[in-house]
Amino acid sequence: AASSDLAHLYVGQGKNLEAVESFERALPALREAAVQRNADGAAKSNYASAMQGLATAYLNLGRYNEAEPYAKAAVAWMRATFGPDHTFLAMAMKTLAMIHSYHNRFEEAIELNEEGIRIFADQLGTDNPQCLGIMTNLSRHYVLVGRTDQGIKMAAEVLAGHRRLRGEEHPQTINVLLNFTNVHLQ
Repeated sequence: AASSDLAHLYVGQGKNLEAVESFERALPALREAAVQRNADGAAKSNYASAMQGLATAYLNLGRYNEAEPYAKAAVAWMRATFGPDHTFLAMAMKTLAMIHSYHNRFEEAIELNEEGIRIFADQLGTDNPQCLGIMTNLSRHYVLVGRTDQGIKMAAEVLAGHRRLRGEEHPQTINVLLNFTNVHLQ
């Protein structure tokens, strides 16, 4: 688990090559612990988190083909382990949706983002920063597939959420406002 913890720190610092190496070292032991008949929730969560982290590190490196199997495995593992309504699952779906987007598989990305938003909305509300991030991605995907009205509506919801969450003058709110303007211009 220490190697996995270090890998998560590497991702946070943008040291994705180091993260990949650490996650790849940690995954076999984490998997072994997670599949034990009497494995506790922490062991299962650590394994899922490491798969998700490895997928994210590969994604950050632009190595989408290498990221995809780990992202798919993380989604499947989290769905089976935590059920269909867990926020861990929604975050894994967000990563897989981003990978689909880079492969121009926007409809698959839309489906994953819509499910992720549903999970976050049910569990934490739509003004949660993670949910707003997924909503931002969904807005872009809608526009990319020609569903511009839905994209604009979603972008407006994201802007309203950031205004409620952070206020009018927050840099993130201003950034979302600029993105909203770009959606209108497309």
